[in-house]
Amino acid sequence: MDSGSRIQTNQEGGYGLYQVQWDLDPPQQALYQPTDESPTLYFLSSPDYPMQQQRQQQQHRHQHLRQSTPRMTTEYEVASNPGDAVFSYTMFLAGCLATFLLYLLLPKGFRKQYFQAKRKRYARSDDRDMPAAGYWLPVKRQQQQQQQQPTSAESSRGSRSPARSHQLAHPVTPERTPRKNNDVPPSPEHPALHTLPPNKIIAETMARLQNRGIRLVAHGVHCNPKRVWIKLDDESTSVTWQTEFPRRVPNQSGKVSIVLMRGSLHRIALCNVLYIDVGKKTNALQKLPESVPAPCCFSLLTQNGSLDLQANSKLERDALVSCFSMILDDVHTEDWRAIYEATPEPSLVNSGAGDEGPTGKGTMVMNL
Repeated sequence: MDSGSRIQTNQEGGYGLYQVQWDLDPPQQALYQPTDESPTLYFLSSPDYPMQQQRQQQQHRHQHLRQSTPRMTTEYEVASNPGDAVFSYTMFLAGCLATFLLYLLLPKGFRKQYFQAKRKRYARSDDRDMPAAGYWLPVKRQQQQQQQQPTSAESSRGSRSPARSHQLAHPVTPERTPRKNNDVPPSPEHPALHTLPPNKIIAETMARLQNRGIRLVAHGVHCNPKRVWIKLDDESTSVTWQTEFPRRVPNQSGKVSIVLMRGSLHRIALCNVLYIDVGKKTNALQKLPESVPAPCCFSLLTQNGSLDLQANSKLERDALVSCFSMILDDVHTEDWRAIYEATPEPSLVNSGAGDEGPTGKGTMVMNL
């Protein structure tokens, strides 16, 4: 203690009254200027008062540092304010969710280019047992029996080679019994199709045939190729076709607009269709240039002629052939596939599409 301090002691309880005017901090000394007339201030303290004074000075220094430096959240403060912590965490989750939703709203091309996003692919499911527009595909038992057949028989059925003339001398015995005595459901298989289209595509093609129809290109021996609409008529169990051609129609203002018109409706009974030919097998299709691909062509053969058609792609051609194969299985009482296999190459029938003359039963004539 300073030599100039005045101390008045009290021995009761081991405590004393200490004058603390020399222990004041400089800011407090500036506020407190003792004089001779001012009363003397005393504080009740223990003998370890110097330790308490040191602690107070450290607290003052810490408070000064907190005021001069940026405030930082400590674990003690977070624990003391749980409501603020929950609010901060909730806002963080909300921000992440908003960012993810904004990412989903971005265009696919932008996400693929800048975020390396890829299309999610699912495992393929075996849809062999699913219905295709009212027709059931063959059961797996029948498929296993067909797979057990010799490869030589499959090669002879899969491609119509020049050996078809040899098959005429030795006709192929039909493997299937008539439909009236056979409970096997209709099959989309065709001897010339090595791979069947997916069941989903066959179902969509069948639905288009039954509803609006499918636009194809028809070829004839004595006419140019024309666009036709092919459609199934369930009421009369027949297939109908109409030509489509543009026509200029003037409107009220005098301007001429082009409108697509349809010709007369032609009808072919499905029971008159002998079989389905795949590729350029008829006279009308064989006269086509090489620019017309053979995998896009097929024909519906009847007793009086053939309807030679060209699809937009090989996949569409295969789907149409599969649909007509199921329809013929449901209509015919005989095995039309055996007739197809026993027919020489090319098919010895005349194409009636575009031919001029009287229209008979099953004759296909394009009248515009």
